[in-house]
Amino acid sequence: MRATTRGWSVAVLTAAGLLGAVLWVLSPRTPPDRIDGAAASLVRALAERRAGFADASTGWEYAFPRDYGPHAGYQAELWGLNGSLVDGDGRRTGLRLRFARLGLAPPGRSRPSALAADAVMAAQLLLAGERDRTLQSAQRLGRIALGLAGASVDPTRVWLEGWTLEHAADGHLQVRAQMDGVDLDLRLRPGKAAVTAADAGLFDAVAAAGAAPGDAVLNGYLLPRLALEGELRIAGETRAVSGQAWLEHAWGTLPAGLAGTRGQLAVNRFALQ
Repeated sequence: MRATTRGWSVAVLTAAGLLGAVLWVLSPRTPPDRIDGAAASLVRALAERRAGFADASTGWEYAFPRDYGPHAGYQAELWGLNGSLVDGDGRRTGLRLRFARLGLAPPGRSRPSALAADAVMAAQLLLAGERDRTLQSAQRLGRIALGLAGASVDPTRVWLEGWTLEHAADGHLQVRAQMDGVDLDLRLRPGKAAVTAADAGLFDAVAAAGAAPGDAVLNGYLLPRLALEGELRIAGETRAVSGQAWLEHAWGTLPAGLAGTRGQLAVNRFALQ
């Protein structure tokens, strides 16, 4: 099976992960008619504090496994895993696991307390059953302090409490996550090399549109073909699963104009696995 993506762009990655993380920061009790305005204000406030963070550039020199890890000098970073799990009875389950890091202040400052954080991590887990049409989801948010959440180079790992996405030394990925009645433990093996933003020419159209530097570009890549196997435990039943998945990883800066005047953002995305 061949995997292709269209429209894997700045707007897509920002909306799917970074703006989503901002929305998770909001209280679930926020009235629906106030969410747009509150999200816009928060995005705008973070974007206005981007001094000291690096701007993404089309001249990025990709190197792996280095770029599997975090890029702490950038204000925002997203890891997104999407896939399809199939058990021995042919039951199919859709999977989405996302981690988004949002920088509150440039790294490297001395902080008076171990509780102080320069960034927060938001994560979301979604499982969608094909036969019973169920949808299970959970969201988490934590400060990158005291080991509660973070991203590291050695080992190459991103985590929030018990949710982890890790690149092992032999090249495979390990994913672990839990929510009420659900325990997920997967091993993923890349079947194709990473496809970088530069490889795909993703920012040619952005440059043609005359967007300003720092507002226009995210660095990133896809691992488009991951063979997976592992276990999915639901309501006390453990299922051996296999399937296919793909991983997106991008890093950059929150543009000052992202939220607009009313917190509206248009997204167009198409992906085929």
